[in-house]
Amino acid sequence: MRPSAGRYPSAGITPLSVTRDTPGPLARTLDRLTALDTIVTGETGRALDPGRPLRLGLPRHVFTEDLEGPVEAAWAEAVDRLTTARTEWVPVDTAHLVEYDTRVGIHLVFGEFAAAFGRYLDEHRTGLTPAEVLDAAGDPVIAGMLKASALPTGPAYAGPAAPRAAVAERRAMQAAYDELFAANGLDAILSPTVPVCARPLRRYEESLPLNGRDLPTFFTLIRNTSPAATAGLPSVTVPLPVTASPPVGLQLIGPRMADRDLLSVAVRIDALLRRAETE
Repeated sequence: MRPSAGRYPSAGITPLSVTRDTPGPLARTLDRLTALDTIVTGETGRALDPGRPLRLGLPRHVFTEDLEGPVEAAWAEAVDRLTTARTEWVPVDTAHLVEYDTRVGIHLVFGEFAAAFGRYLDEHRTGLTPAEVLDAAGDPVIAGMLKASALPTGPAYAGPAAPRAAVAERRAMQAAYDELFAANGLDAILSPTVPVCARPLRRYEESLPLNGRDLPTFFTLIRNTSPAATAGLPSVTVPLPVTASPPVGLQLIGPRMADRDLLSVAVRIDALLRRAETE
């Protein structure tokens, strides 16, 4: 689970973007995930009305396109199973959300990283600078990107005004998400979590194959998760019931600060998928 931005305490996190950063729990079951959320926040959720159909957003753009074969098959099977299980699919336009993320997401990281990470290193008395840490980073692609664009000495550094502009546009992005949920009465927006099956990362460091092309690993893996993270919305990923492929994840995105409602939706979705698997 990735909680709404600002809902969990962030003290102690190694910062990447203070606007986007949040811890998030991992658990084997949704019951445990919900219990962990209660421990952290003190909140308890209300159960969904079992007689009310769920209204689920079905993205028209990007999120459900250009998927690896087993992911596409697992996603299509999930949509089919949920179509017959007291749910209402609502096609939604999401292209503008991806466009917002392209303009905002990575630029928040580039604009906020150096100052926040520098303070973190100083607070922990490491005696290191952000540049020195990046020189020793295990992923040369990420290190190179940050050194070029996030450090003031980098050739692609956009200057201190860039993150302020990104924060302002993020507010417009949040308003667009709010409108999408409210206008369509959505409980959640669903999509594959990532467009590829789980795989050993060490085999595809800089690029990975997808539908006959070699694509950048980092941006391919975050393609479907980055927009909600940039906007600070809560998301939950649950494994789809697959047997003939490596693991495939199902992502559920909820309205801002509606984390407990989203967990309740995830519990029902997971139960419906498991029930359909055994019938």
